[in-house]
Amino acid sequence: MPMAAPEIPSLANEDWIKDVRFKTVMEALRKAGGEALAVGGCVRDALLGQAASDIDVATTLTPDAVVKAGTKAGLGVHLTGEEHGTITLVAGPEGERKAFEVTTLRVDSETFGRHARVSFTAGWQEDAQRRDFTMNALYCDANGNVHDLVGGYKDLRARTVRFVGTPENRIQEDYLRILRFYRFHARFGEGAPDTAGRAACKMARAGLDTLSRERMRQEFFKLLVAPGAVSTILLMEEDGVLAHILPGAASVSALENLAALELSQNNVCDPFLRLMALYPNLDAAIARTALVLTNDEMKRLKAVASAPPVSPRFRPAELDRLLYWFGNDTIIAALLLAWAGSSDAPDDEAWRVSLVQAQNWVRPEFPLSGNDLQALGIEEGPELGKQLQALEDYWIAAEFVPERDVLLARLKDKN
Repeated sequence: MPMAAPEIPSLANEDWIKDVRFKTVMEALRKAGGEALAVGGCVRDALLGQAASDIDVATTLTPDAVVKAGTKAGLGVHLTGEEHGTITLVAGPEGERKAFEVTTLRVDSETFGRHARVSFTAGWQEDAQRRDFTMNALYCDANGNVHDLVGGYKDLRARTVRFVGTPENRIQEDYLRILRFYRFHARFGEGAPDTAGRAACKMARAGLDTLSRERMRQEFFKLLVAPGAVSTILLMEEDGVLAHILPGAASVSALENLAALELSQNNVCDPFLRLMALYPNLDAAIARTALVLTNDEMKRLKAVASAPPVSPRFRPAELDRLLYWFGNDTIIAALLLAWAGSSDAPDDEAWRVSLVQAQNWVRPEFPLSGNDLQALGIEEGPELGKQLQALEDYWIAAEFVPERDVLLARLKDKN
């Protein structure tokens, strides 16, 4: 096992280090004669003072030995990625079970884009060398001691996303690392990105065209909501990377405005709304193919596109009518996108009032149905539908005030 780095703070007080489920897994691997360390995002995030969700473990045990160790300890055992050396062990009582991905130390002996032929190794240094970024190659033992084999802690403190080893080699092993480089910079980076890493991503950008669009989508949507999304997407546009994700004219200024609006309105970052802000003239068919949009996302995209232009100069009654016809979600999205596409400030009062109205609006229920008209002798068919629609239009124009009796009296007068 590598020596712990004394200059790096201990993680002994982290909740997941003290979690009996984590300790149970680590003890099971130790009893089987293996060395085991937590690795990657959980260590990185803990050192940044952020909560960790998934806890990944690296071990010197072979996958078969991990299965035996987990079974002997009474843990749940799942062969989730055995061909890549990954076994999932599940610990904890019913209702509080937690999964840990346990991966045998390995080297990628031969790579095929997203696919790699792996060889297992007992060397921690070799395992660290095959990882993507130095900040993701930090290890931690069961006592919270951090092990740094490639200078990841220094880069983490500097908020620099740096490839392990030669950037060109890491990218050729997996072209998705181009997107990951920009995404990690958007999330963790400060200042200019690593020069060598950025140059390698720019040079190899055509390799993105060989990737699964599903994986591209996952990375891009995560990037869109990262703290540094706006400045990073500008870099991607400059580097010619953005066009390999989604073709079309991008409006980074609208994305920047939307991000400012979300902050001023305390709104949760919505990656799909940010996508629509970035590409105000997004072609639905192209987007569906490029980003593997779901049916619900396609409906949302088309709904917003079909909504009429909105303005903060609308009277409340006018906005109410739009809300009734198109729904809260669509009009809220339309308002935010129109506001972001304008030159108005994030604290503009007229826009804010319209947005609050849309957010608080409750759709009234039209008090008549076809049965009411049939009770008055109007037969089911086109004429009934026409008269019912005319009454609903009148009711909407009257700001939803007329009650059922008033509407029925109007119907009787007309017939």
